[in-house]
Amino acid sequence: MLGSLASGLSWNVESLIVFRVAQGFGGGMLDLIMPTVLATAAGPALAGRVMGLMGIVIPLAPILGPILGGVIVQGLE
Repeated sequence: MLGSLASGLSWNVESLIVFRVAQGFGGGMLDLIMPTVLATAAGPALAGRVMGLMGIVIPLAPILGPILGGVIVQGLE
């Protein structure tokens, strides 16, 4: 989240690149940690269902995120 905020507030291209790298690192860590946290929270009985849902959400997020972001930005104009 801080990487995204810093990217939005960047003052030049170099700072934008650095902040986008930090944002990408945070997003990459989230992809690794979130399934483990969700499976642990769901417990053994529901772990398979949770992993199945994550198998749908993780590939769709990079596709739908920019589209939804574009719709939001277009609506602000």
